[in-house]
Amino acid sequence: MKPLNHAHVVAFALLPAVSLLGHNIDMAPPSHALRPALLSLLLMGISLALFNRLFRDLAKASALTSMLLILFFSYGHVYSGLVTEGTFRLFARAGLVGRHEILAPTWLALFLLAAWAISRMRQRVTTLSSALNVMAVAALAVPLMQIVLYEYQISQPWQEPPQTASANAPGDWPDIYYIVVDGYAGEDVLRSIYQYDNGPFLDKIADLGFLVAGQSRSNYMQTSLSLASSLNLEYIDTLQPALPSSGDDRAPLARLIRWSAVRRFLEDHGYRIVGLPSGYRVTELENADLYLRAPVGASTTLERLAIETSGLVLLKDLAAALGVRLSPPGYQAHRDRLLFTLDQLRQSPSIPGPKFVFAHIILPHPPFVFDADGAPVLQDRPFTLMDGDAFLGTPDDYLSGYRAQVSYLNSVLPDILRSLIEKSPRPPIIVLQADHGPGSRLDWHSAGQTDLTERTSILNAYYLAGEGSPLFYETITPVNSFRLVFDKVFHANYPFLEDRSYFSTWEQPYHFIAVP
Repeated sequence: MKPLNHAHVVAFALLPAVSLLGHNIDMAPPSHALRPALLSLLLMGISLALFNRLFRDLAKASALTSMLLILFFSYGHVYSGLVTEGTFRLFARAGLVGRHEILAPTWLALFLLAAWAISRMRQRVTTLSSALNVMAVAALAVPLMQIVLYEYQISQPWQEPPQTASANAPGDWPDIYYIVVDGYAGEDVLRSIYQYDNGPFLDKIADLGFLVAGQSRSNYMQTSLSLASSLNLEYIDTLQPALPSSGDDRAPLARLIRWSAVRRFLEDHGYRIVGLPSGYRVTELENADLYLRAPVGASTTLERLAIETSGLVLLKDLAAALGVRLSPPGYQAHRDRLLFTLDQLRQSPSIPGPKFVFAHIILPHPPFVFDADGAPVLQDRPFTLMDGDAFLGTPDDYLSGYRAQVSYLNSVLPDILRSLIEKSPRPPIIVLQADHGPGSRLDWHSAGQTDLTERTSILNAYYLAGEGSPLFYETITPVNSFRLVFDKVFHANYPFLEDRSYFSTWEQPYHFIAVP
């Protein structure tokens, strides 16, 4: 039999990792699918060898291996109800959703039935192999198209530079740092909602020479919207070409962040672009001149999803039932990435310049992986980057975890900022800014049910090469940050925009509701 007749077994082995990546391509880079794919191929290889020894027939062994892979990697989907609405109703009526005691014996019986049927096949095994090949190709096509399309989209500049434009030779410009501390609230909200006095931290950075905009608010309440706006010096609805008016496709926002107006302006002045990892792919400058990719050590979010959507969820739940407490995959990898980014940021003055360094740091935003002293926090809920009403914990969990991560961040940030100032060849420009406020009172579906003051209150501070600026004011918002910086450094004379804030739901990010 031709080798291509057995291609389905390899395709079904690759399908789980490829499918998970396709559905999470804006969160995880393709490299995170490598380990799940290799483990799945290992399972395939072992199963194929065992079944071939049993049947002495590669076609039958391949067919049964594919059936095993289909059942194993669909188990978690059915158990968690991650199926289409009609299929969910059918499985729920059969008692398969959320009940290992019914689902596991049913899946085992289906496998044994498949093994019996395949063992009795003669000529029809060729027909079965052909059918499995068609199924595998069809199943792989959709996620592969999602991956290829997304990768193509984010590789395309948002606006093509003028054909006559050419980069100037590097001048005696200062290094520029844009440090985004995700969800870091302004002093008023920290005091009123979180009972946290941020005065000592603000005094420390003021002593370093930072100007703190104590009444600043975010322009948007989602990270991708906020950074796409601040890095392009414009409100989202005024950017050209036009963004979609509906839907939740965030690929255009990833393009706006990767190919921003700030980047084009600085590259034209001879700057080198340096990107640091965030763990949220939409905000990662993987196409920077120098992208400092974090090493993949601990289990990633994609691997967590692979466990929860496969038969491994049975082992995970069995361990929990036996009292074995395991930290879900994703937390340690997130913590390691944050430590890597903070360390690389501290060392970045040694990178030849002039340079623009962009660091999006998902702190103090959930998930909560640091206590106030920086020690690991053991979690027992699935890893997710979501906050607001999507946070998998109680309101008290959010308040206490957020306070702890603010304390930890406050303990390390001043030394990092001091290092940037003291080790730079000339006084740098540093924008230390939150993309939005916290989300303990955020409803992703409703502006009316959201505490808009909490969600828009942000830390916003500027180190302007050791000097002030007559253009700085207390209520400046991120859309005007680089208008201020470019006027300070390059005398660019960008007019300031009116400071406004907008709410939009997660499902409709481009439907903007003005905040009074």
